[in-house]
Amino acid sequence: MTIVLIRAENQTKILNSLADIERHAGLKINGTPRIIDNNLADKYAKSIMKDRLRSKSKIAVLVSVKENATLSVLQIRKIHPPAHLVVISEEYR
Repeated sequence: MTIVLIRAENQTKILNSLADIERHAGLKINGTPRIIDNNLADKYAKSIMKDRLRSKSKIAVLVSVKENATLSVLQIRKIHPPAHLVVISEEYR
């Protein structure tokens, strides 16, 4: 099980990204996505990437996927979702 952080400009892009994760990346979403504070999401993304962010998010969600972190990263890299997706592996918990 892996957690994916989705940061976006609006709710439509979040919903499209969630659909892309299931349809095109073939990942199985566990449970319901949880909305989190966008400033907290930006902080997490910045600490994981160890680089500055190009833009701040206006909305963010955390979603749990069934697959492991490696497979999740490989599958998400194949698609081009309209939002910024960050796969959070076990080492960042």
